[in-house]
Amino acid sequence: MLINAKHVFEHSVNLCLAGGAQQIDRMMQSSEGATPMEILGVPVLPHRLAPLTKAWAEICKVIYEEMKIDIRMNPKKRMVKMRVKADTPDAGNLQKCANFLSAFMLGFEVVDARALLFDDDIRVESFALANLEAAAGEALSDGLARLSSGDGGKEKLAIENSTETRIVIGDERLHILGSFTGIIIAREFISDVVKGLPAPNVESRQRAGLVKLINLAFIKIKLCVQVFGA
Repeated sequence: MLINAKHVFEHSVNLCLAGGAQQIDRMMQSSEGATPMEILGVPVLPHRLAPLTKAWAEICKVIYEEMKIDIRMNPKKRMVKMRVKADTPDAGNLQKCANFLSAFMLGFEVVDARALLFDDDIRVESFALANLEAAAGEALSDGLARLSSGDGGKEKLAIENSTETRIVIGDERLHILGSFTGIIIAREFISDVVKGLPAPNVESRQRAGLVKLINLAFIKIKLCVQVFGA
């Protein structure tokens, strides 16, 4: 049953996200007590409660209407719970929706996170900020500030555009949404910016990375033609 968005957030939700989607009662009897139904739950981070409230109607539209998955807020469990429906076209939609919602909880926008639902090549990878190397004589926080807010966030936006990724910088971890290759290249660029490499050098590597992505795309297309055209 889809819960009315106006009444979902009457209770405080303050359970921290612990490693993405959590499995809740893997096989639970349906309300009729006959057919086992798979249920997944995604905990809500305290600082993501307000964004979740604001985007709830949009999230419900994606999950309930497009993916045909039941969704509701469980105040007692303090998490968003989802389950397959009788008209769910693919049981795999449940895990996709959990991945989508988990990405939103990490800080990604709905419009970006929904790519996880329709493109199997898209994923989210997280890295410890402590693994990044700061420039000589500079604190890591200064390098991260240069990436996220320096010159209006120009560096971060340039990396996202050239690698077709989206980047979220958390307190302790860095989250990148994109293809496998895009994530690898984006991480290299991020490392360059944090190290304080001159902008022209970074920009030239970004252009090189874009060319690399285009070449890989053509290779994939060529392989598909060879496989399915044979």
